[in-house]
Amino acid sequence: MSFVVYDLSFLVIFTLAVIIFIYKKKHQGRKMTREGLMYLYKTQVGVRFIDKIGTKYEKIIKALKYPVITLGYILLAGILFILGQAIYIYIKVPEITKIIKTPPLVPLIPYFPEIFGAQSLFPPFYFVYFIIALIIVAFVHEFSHGIFARANKVRIKSTGVVFLGPILGAFVEQDDKQMLKRSNSEQMSILGAGVFANIITAIIFFLLLLIVFHTMFTPSGAVFSTYSYGVLSASSITNMSINSEEMITLQTINGSYILDKESYDKQISEGDGERIIAFYDAPAINNKISGAITRIDGRDIKDLQEFVEVIGSYKPGEKIELTTTEGTYEIILGKNPTDEKKQFLGVGFQSNGETKGMRGLYKKIFFFKDPSTYYQPKLDGVSVFIYDLLWWIAMINFMVGLFNMLPFAFLDGGRFFYLTVLSITKSEKFSQRSFKWATRIILLMFVALMFVWVIKL
Repeated sequence: MSFVVYDLSFLVIFTLAVIIFIYKKKHQGRKMTREGLMYLYKTQVGVRFIDKIGTKYEKIIKALKYPVITLGYILLAGILFILGQAIYIYIKVPEITKIIKTPPLVPLIPYFPEIFGAQSLFPPFYFVYFIIALIIVAFVHEFSHGIFARANKVRIKSTGVVFLGPILGAFVEQDDKQMLKRSNSEQMSILGAGVFANIITAIIFFLLLLIVFHTMFTPSGAVFSTYSYGVLSASSITNMSINSEEMITLQTINGSYILDKESYDKQISEGDGERIIAFYDAPAINNKISGAITRIDGRDIKDLQEFVEVIGSYKPGEKIELTTTEGTYEIILGKNPTDEKKQFLGVGFQSNGETKGMRGLYKKIFFFKDPSTYYQPKLDGVSVFIYDLLWWIAMINFMVGLFNMLPFAFLDGGRFFYLTVLSITKSEKFSQRSFKWATRIILLMFVALMFVWVIKL
C-alpha cells in the first residue's frame, strides 16, 4: 500500500482526535477558549521550565539581546527585499507565470506541491512532515519568547496550544503590563527571540541534512536535463516532414533537426520568423531515452565527469548498450554536429560549474547536490524520507523566522518595527501611525503580488 494512503489516514485520524479533544475540553472548564476560527487551550505545562531556564541563564540570555535585535533587522530587511523583488519580477518578466504556475503566496498545507503543481520545485510534503515540522517550529519559537521574557523579569502566565482544524500552533502568554514596563530594546529582544531560535534551529537541521546526504546517498548516475539542441535559420531548411506524433523533422544543409509542431508554429508566429530553436536529430531523442544514465556497456557511471570520459572513448557509428534508471537502450552513436570525428549521443546537462574560493565554498555548502548527478539512496525509501523531513524542518523554520519579521499587524515584526520608530522619534503618535501605514503597505504589496500573478497567468 502506498505511503500516501497511510499518511492521509493519519491526517483523518488526527483531525478526528483534535475535534474530540476540543469538544471534551470545551465542556470541562475554562481552559479552552475561542478566538474567531481558532481554539486556544491554556495550560501550565512548561511554565516552570521557562522560569528555570530564564532565571538560571539570565546573564547569557541578556547578553544575546543585541545579536537577537541585529538578526531581527536583517530578517526584516530580507523579507521586504524578497517581497519587493517578487513584485518586480512578476511585472518585469511575466513569462515566469508560464514556468512557475504556483501562486506567489501559497498556504503551507500538506500536499501543497501536488495541489498547486509545484512538484518540480519542492519535495513531497506529507502530513506527517507537516505536523512534525510544525511542532518543532512552534515549540522553539514560543518557548524562546518565554525564556527571553522571563530573563527580562516578565512573568509567564500560561502556555498553550492553538487549534485551527488539524493545524496546530503554540503560544506563551506573558504579563503584558510587565512587558510594557521593560525598555524598548528589552522588548525587541523578547519579540526577536522567537525568530532567532527558528533560524538557529534551521541551521542545525540543515547541518543534519548535510550529514544524512553524505552518509545515506551515493552518486550513481548522470542526469541529463534536455536533449541537445541548436539554432537554425528558416531559410536553410531544404525539406520538412511531420509524423503521426506531431513531430517535425527539418532537413538543412548542415544536418537535420527535430521539434514538435506546436513549438514550431509558436516560434514562427511569435519569433522573428527566421531563427528556430530545435533538437538535433540525434540518437538520444530518436530512442526516447529517459532517466539517469547509470551504465554504458556494463561500465558504471557515477556522475557527469565519468559519463563524459566513458562516452568520449567511443567513435561515431559504434553501437552501445546504455542503461538508465528507466530501462536499457541499444543505441548507435551519431556524428557530432561540430566535429564529425567525434561521437554524438545528443543529451544536455545542467551543472553547478566549478567555482573557487569563498563562492566555491558557498556552493558546496548550500548547493551540495549536483543537478547533473543521480544520487542512489542506500536505504531505499528510508533515506529519502529522512532527507525530505529534515529539509522541510529546516526550510519551514527559516521561512517562519523570515516571514515573522514582516512589519505587519499581528506578527512579531509589527511591534518590532513600532518600537524601532519609537526609539528613534520618541513620539508615540508618530510610531502608531508608522505602524499602521507599514501594515497597509505590506497588505497592499501582497494584494499587488497576487493581482499581477493572476493577470499575467
